[in-house]
Amino acid sequence: MVGATALWAFHGAIIPDPLSVEYVTRCIEWASAAGIPVVNMGDGVKPEDMSEDHAWGVLTERLLQIVEAAKTHHVYAAIEPHGTFSLTPDGLRRIMSISDEPWLGINYDTANIHRATYVETRDGAYDWKPVGEKQDEVETLHRVVDRVVHVHLKDVVGAKCVALGDGEVDNAGCIRVLQDAGYDGALSLETEGEFDADEGQNLIEKSREWLRGLLGE
Repeated sequence: MVGATALWAFHGAIIPDPLSVEYVTRCIEWASAAGIPVVNMGDGVKPEDMSEDHAWGVLTERLLQIVEAAKTHHVYAAIEPHGTFSLTPDGLRRIMSISDEPWLGINYDTANIHRATYVETRDGAYDWKPVGEKQDEVETLHRVVDRVVHVHLKDVVGAKCVALGDGEVDNAGCIRVLQDAGYDGALSLETEGEFDADEGQNLIEKSREWLRGLLGE
């Protein structure tokens, strides 16, 4: 595949952001025009004063509208493990049960599952969001692989991103699960962007070498 494989939706945290439907829909329309097959988003962290039942109701209502846009424009609406419910296998399965429309899928982020955290950018700085308990990234993938449409490969040591194969995340195990399931989509290297240009280039090159060696290329 040549070109961008996915983009993250502006206002992509569905539960807490009342602008999510409008702006994710715009991103889907733009992606369709640009030939980008996947738009990534997350459930987001529910507000503390919102009950779980209410949060699921909000997520369901908004996601169904987003899925209709995805269906219309032939772009995958992909939920990334990126919020209160999506960082567990049960949560991901329940989100997928909101619609059996094939244009709703998962952007599987291996490190988010591994550490039960993700990063948001606020006022130019990183804001870490720990959510729940760490999950087994390989076992979780086993349970949701049938809905995976895009993959973020990320490796970490604690909170720091490192080259694939140098950290704690079992990316090799995840790739085996994907291969066994016949997944033929993108494997996209992701970091938190905390490097200067030289450090980032080195991480990219080491990760590419590791991945090509694993895939036998």
